[in-house]
Amino acid sequence: MIRTITLCLLFLVISVGCISVSKDKELREAEINANSSVAPECLSSCTWNGAPHRLHLLSWNVHAIPGAPRQLERARAISASVLCRQPDVVLLQEVWPVDMAIEFVRQLSATYQRVPATDPADQYKSVLGLYSLRRTGLIAFVRKDSLPNAAGIRSGYWKFEESASPLLFWQGDGFSDKGFQWITILDADQEIVVLNTHLQAQYDNFKYDDVRRAQLKQLARYTATQPEQSIVIAAGDFNTEATYVCDGKPQCQPFGHAPAGAGSGESVGRCDSIFDEISNSWELLTEPYMCAYPNGTYLEGKPPQSGKANPWVDFFLASKSGKQVEATHFCLLENSAPDIPFSDHNGLEVWLDY
Repeated sequence: MIRTITLCLLFLVISVGCISVSKDKELREAEINANSSVAPECLSSCTWNGAPHRLHLLSWNVHAIPGAPRQLERARAISASVLCRQPDVVLLQEVWPVDMAIEFVRQLSATYQRVPATDPADQYKSVLGLYSLRRTGLIAFVRKDSLPNAAGIRSGYWKFEESASPLLFWQGDGFSDKGFQWITILDADQEIVVLNTHLQAQYDNFKYDDVRRAQLKQLARYTATQPEQSIVIAAGDFNTEATYVCDGKPQCQPFGHAPAGAGSGESVGRCDSIFDEISNSWELLTEPYMCAYPNGTYLEGKPPQSGKANPWVDFFLASKSGKQVEATHFCLLENSAPDIPFSDHNGLEVWLDY
């Protein structure tokens, strides 16, 4: 019996190791033999308004969980939009399937450089690797002809210390290595740190407030290690509903609940019990624009025209402990329905000046 278990474990280790080598090789070959088959297509009426800026960022949860529809087709649609909009830095979340990561690399690598350390050598050395799934779900790109004064790019990855239990296997988070990818860019004499992240998801009665709060604290601890004059930007899917104010009224749309209904002049209540963890350490760069986009970022199974508001859970944040930065323009890249044409999340695009 013990011999049988040992042989099975040995087979599992060898299989995962082989997958790791082969899949990493496919990604590298896709970078070398970049062969984009899509034409740039913005598919959005929102474009840059001419406002001054030094950095243009795009963040998108692309909804590539197992079983999500039309993944490669949607990867090509998102790539076409990226190539049209030409952000300096592209931050993608939920790129779990290896094939979808390869598709993004294939479509974007002629114009964009995949950020190093997005896919470390052990990216597939887990049970997920047996199913050709990536452990972090994160991937980032920097446009090759952008940031002409950049002296170089450094990057790495920190896994979150707290996560859901892997025993709740049907949720998936416990099997992954969620965390944040850090990218440090030296633009002339200004150091910019960009964090690409995806926090613990909420599942019906499993809100995971304690896990998400711990993950936000870990992000804040990391930013505290950066030089005082650095600009630190965090972007991604925070799985935490925002509270913000429009015309003096608090706005929020928790998952599966009705919007908050406080009147003008009343204090702003918290939509999510841990949103204060964000507001304590970060400036919500998207806040000035959120009133113009009441449909939010997560479609939650409802198309924008349904008349039901969707929550804001994806953000651009700037660390309060770093140098101040201003969002001079913002676009929400909207879907007409969940996963049509892009994802069940709307994309975020911001232009920053500093």
